[in-house]
Amino acid sequence: MGGVGNDPNSSCVSMLCVWRPQLPGGGGKVVTPFKLKEILSALWKANLAPSNPLGEDYMKRLWNFLKSVFVELKLITWPNAHQTRVDTTTVIGTTLFFTVFLGLIDWALETILLNAG
Repeated sequence: MGGVGNDPNSSCVSMLCVWRPQLPGGGGKVVTPFKLKEILSALWKANLAPSNPLGEDYMKRLWNFLKSVFVELKLITWPNAHQTRVDTTTVIGTTLFFTVFLGLIDWALETILLNAG
């Protein structure tokens, strides 16, 4: 009989598919949908159930990450007030210059194209 997908541990007879999982300590057993609840509860009791995807120590890892962020923030050379004013003035001045420059180009092209037609 054919398997489910490429799984050699499964077989289908008529419309009933069974899966023979390779459990630790033994060969495959026939698993029907009727026995699935029993198997899942047995796996849970055997501590083979899926664990927390973040890991058991996710709070510890989060705390270590936050501590490293604060360490890195202390290593940054922050600009003083004068340098901040100079940089802000440069950004605003450059923005105003290009606003006027592109506005003049737009106005010139509009005038040329409207008078040409």
